[in-house]
Amino acid sequence: MQGIPAIEQGPIRPPNEAGSLLLRVARNCPWNRCLFCPVYKGEKFSRRSLEEIKEDIDKLSHSLPSGGYPVFLQDADSMILKTDDLAEIISYLFQKIPGIKRVTSYARSRTLSRKSVDDLSRLKEAGLSRVHVGLESGCDEVLDLVQKGVNSEEQVEAGKKVKEAGLLLSHYVLLGLGGKERWRQHAKKTAEVINAVNPHYIRIRTLALHPAAPLIEEYRKGNFTLMADEEIIEEEKHLIETLDGITGDLYSDHILNLLEEVQGTFPRDQGAMLRVLESFIFFSQQEKELFCVGRRAGIFKYLEDRKKPHLRAKAEGIVNELKKKGVSPKDFLRDLMLRYL
Repeated sequence: MQGIPAIEQGPIRPPNEAGSLLLRVARNCPWNRCLFCPVYKGEKFSRRSLEEIKEDIDKLSHSLPSGGYPVFLQDADSMILKTDDLAEIISYLFQKIPGIKRVTSYARSRTLSRKSVDDLSRLKEAGLSRVHVGLESGCDEVLDLVQKGVNSEEQVEAGKKVKEAGLLLSHYVLLGLGGKERWRQHAKKTAEVINAVNPHYIRIRTLALHPAAPLIEEYRKGNFTLMADEEIIEEEKHLIETLDGITGDLYSDHILNLLEEVQGTFPRDQGAMLRVLESFIFFSQQEKELFCVGRRAGIFKYLEDRKKPHLRAKAEGIVNELKKKGVSPKDFLRDLMLRYL
């Protein structure tokens, strides 16, 4: 955000928090063992002191123009802080910066499951609005494979506690995390956890293997098989059609997702989301390849874009050039996806 003073900040935040003030309350990730995540590898976790954090809040309060701001607490798991300390930080934010719109944070399900509903209710009373949780998968086999450090029972317990405390809950699902070997149980069991919790938001992400992510070693050894875009869409369809009795919103708000238009509110838009997925599934193999290349190259955003002659011509030009060079479209697409990590 432009115009804010120089304060310590972490490396990431959710896409929908792009306009938020970023306040770092802890450095890096207390778990930091997930095989699919490259972000904090090689970094040591530490809690920032209350004094440091309050000094940053003071700097913000002296420099910000009037008006309400959303605030996002960094880094990977702010809930690891003692409840008293975190409540004090949030209260101090509201005291020093009038008109804050909301305060949100990442949190691990394991950490949340170990807090009481009373603890979470206190944070809600202090001003915490929403918790972003990297569910990734609800399948215990997949969770063990990628060393997530949590099981499905703890995920359900954590989600229910967050909701009982009156906080908004956003679950992140990572398509492709089970690989070709486990995609069906990954989708089914993830849907079962979501059905049990009924989070307010479901946010879809798609796996891409960064060179710094340890899971790439399992891929190179042949223990994990990456899924192609068209296989990911089959998995996403299985996930969405297995969701039942929920009332939240689903978003595909990330560039790595092939079909960004798959979003809506359950149960009202479930059929429409499935029809978008089925439209792609029923494409010819040539049409699937063209759209995937066009989407990953930034030419297409939605399925209908392939019907626009000038955009289609650009995508066809790339496909033809790949064929001339003897380059596999799948290899080309994987290289392109890494640009967005």
